[in-house]
Amino acid sequence: KKVNRCAVFTTAYIEASLFKKNGLFGIKNQSGEVIIPPLYRGLDCFRGDIAWAAIDEKQLWCPLELDGAISSRFPCRKYYQTLFDSMHNQVELDSDPYESTVLWNRLYNNYYLDGVGELPKIKYGF
Repeated sequence: KKVNRCAVFTTAYIEASLFKKNGLFGIKNQSGEVIIPPLYRGLDCFRGDIAWAAIDEKQLWCPLELDGAISSRFPCRKYYQTLFDSMHNQVELDSDPYESTVLWNRLYNNYYLDGVGELPKIKYGF
């Protein structure tokens, strides 16, 4: 069963959901209009007015504004944790932090969008 895992993160800024096309992720608004085109191997929901995207050309996760532009308000980073929980950490899937978090995010998104497979593993504690 497909689930809009972004619904829990709906904010005053936007109500949107992830979608996938040709193996890449994007975000549509409530009306089904594409606001972030499906260009990213890894992408997270908007939290407030920022969504984090895996930018392969930079090998960095970068914050995207509501219009899809890379934000200058926060720095891009090598590691991104899809789950924002101080008690859980993503299991490493590759020795490169960027690739590991992209792979983890893809498994997570695919599980919710396609309703198949298993959730990627997490480890508890620090």
